[in-house]
Amino acid sequence: MCKLERLDISGLSIRELPPEIGRLTALQTLDLRGNQITTRSIPTEFGRLTELTRLYVSRNILDRLPNETFKLTKLVELEAHQNGLVEINPMISRLQNLERLSMNGNKILNFVDEICQLTNLKVLELKQNEIVELSPQVSLLVNCTRMDFSHNAMVELPWEFGGLTNLQILDIERNPIVIPPRGILNQGTPAVIRWLRENEKEGRQKKVSGFSMVDRKK
Repeated sequence: MCKLERLDISGLSIRELPPEIGRLTALQTLDLRGNQITTRSIPTEFGRLTELTRLYVSRNILDRLPNETFKLTKLVELEAHQNGLVEINPMISRLQNLERLSMNGNKILNFVDEICQLTNLKVLELKQNEIVELSPQVSLLVNCTRMDFSHNAMVELPWEFGGLTNLQILDIERNPIVIPPRGILNQGTPAVIRWLRENEKEGRQKKVSGFSMVDRKK
């Protein structure tokens, strides 16, 4: 078997991967950025690359990650910017070693709960998608230090965000956020986390509108 550990074939206008790629069983880093690869042009043999720890597939033509991706359980970093992804496969939860998941610039609508099972995540980037809301289970991502949800369509952050005390950077610019209020958002990540934690009990019975809290209509 080939002992190649790193393969960079980025920017070569490749349209499909040959089945022979499955022979590279020692591969740890694979860079496929800037090609023309579609979901259907990735062979089943791709799932044999079980030593992969870093996979970069940004700037291709993927409408979803192929199922073979979720056999690569040693992945630490998965980057899939600027494809045509419309969903996150729930099988993402199988990638328990992921520390960085980055899917910026796609068309993702739903933030699936299964992401929250990736408790080793340190960086989660989903900017420039079409996400409307986040799961309350986001509180399980206690090791995350950076989250980027900028340029989406979210109105509220879950109150559970208040438990993410290790979060250092939270980017939610260019969302129509009203919870927390804009004045809190402008004070930065620590202020946002603190506000959500301190106002959670009251906030679950009321809602924030603009800069003030008003009773929910019964």
